[in-house]
Order: sequence, then C-alpha cells, then structure tokens
Amino acid sequence: MASANKAAWQDSAGIPLSIRPTPHEHELSSTQLLVRSQAWGINPADYIVQDTASLPFITYPLILGEDICGTIVSVGASESSRFKPGDRVLAIAMGSARGKPEMGGFQEYVVVEAAEACRIPDTMR
Repeated sequence: MASANKAAWQDSAGIPLSIRPTPHEHELSSTQLLVRSQAWGINPADYIVQDTASLPFITYPLILGEDICGTIVSVGASESSRFKPGDRVLAIAMGSARGKPEMGGFQEYVVVEAAEACRIPDTMR
C-alpha cells in the first residue's frame, strides 16, 4: 500500500478544500485497484457538493474527485487478468457518493472499482 498520501478534504459545504496528509491503509477487495493519480478532472458533481451539498447522500468530511487518471500500484485478485501494476488507467472514483474517503479522487493514491476503470493505450501519451 501507499506509504504517504495527501488528499484534498472537504470538511463541510461552502468552504475551501483542505490539503493534508491522509493515511492510506485500505485493504483492496478482489475487484479493486489502487491507482497513483497523475491528473484529475473537476466533475460538475464535485463543485456542486463542494459549494452547496445539495445531494442527500453526502456526509462530511469527504474527499471529492470523480474523474482521475494514473498508474496502477496494486490489483485485486480477481482483476489480475485484466490489469497489472504499471498499467495506465482512467477511472471514475466514487468516494463521496459511497461515503468512502479512500475512493475519493482528489488524492495521490485512490482506490477504484476495476469495473469503473479502463486502460489507457500505450499509443496515447
């Protein structure tokens, strides 16, 4: 697992994100990937939750971020035929919707469901 991790936490609606060290000791399920993120996109859901918290299933504090790309660090057992460490992927990180900070995209190491990830072809740089 990742030894050091920083994340952009949202402690409540309508305030700036707070970047701080965040332990990452999550054990992967057989269907998950651990991705070292390299780029993020700001999804409309991210700024809605950051600004107004208008979604009833959102609880704070949380780590926002849905759209990420990066490099796989670890692979859950049932996904080893599809993915391997070192693969570049893009993924949807659904941590804020699921109430799981380890799955929020605005951090260095992100847990994602393999079904919500796809490999980036080597021909794309």
